[in-house]
Amino acid sequence: MVHGKDHPAVAATLHNIGSVYSSQGKYSEALAQYEESLRILRIVHGKDHPEVAATLHSVGSVYSSQCKYSEALAQYEESL
Repeated sequence: MVHGKDHPAVAATLHNIGSVYSSQGKYSEALAQYEESLRILRIVHGKDHPEVAATLHSVGSVYSSQCKYSEALAQYEESL
């Protein structure tokens, strides 16, 4: 691994992998990638960073695609 496991570039790549899984309808895999990305981003940037908000929005989109609307709404609201 070129970067350490908690590097922002790793978080960005995990987010991208999550996006691919989401596009394929592999929602549990997408959520796992997004959650790891969020873990890293919160360590690196704190909870109020735009990248954290973008990833929370992506998590919300996955829940929305699964018709889990209350979970989606919670993620969207946290991203504000």
